[in-house]
Amino acid sequence: MKKIFLFYIFITFTSCTFYKNKVIVKNNSMAKIDSISFYGNPNCKPLIFKNIEPNQKIENYLKNCNKESGDGSYKITLYFKDTIISKGHGYFTNGTPIFNKIYIQVENKNDIKIWEE
Repeated sequence: MKKIFLFYIFITFTSCTFYKNKVIVKNNSMAKIDSISFYGNPNCKPLIFKNIEPNQKIENYLKNCNKESGDGSYKITLYFKDTIISKGHGYFTNGTPIFNKIYIQVENKNDIKIWEE
């Protein structure tokens, strides 16, 4: 019985603390992207990608912290040499993203596609 209880505690802890969501960025534009900030839970640090060259694809995981937050949408901010673009997308609940993967595809500064799995 003790092993079952410890297993339950372990699963509960790891599912909340180490829950990660993959963010994939593809720069199909001819311009270098200086950085992209991806905000999930507004009470946590954003995921930041830097120096994304044309035709480059990069990915990383959004690390969720356990700070309580309400519901809302993700905020994605792209920084080009002379332009800053912010977009909202998707939905998180109580500060926790509900996607497995999110794709950000930049065709040019005015054409940014975002979708989730």
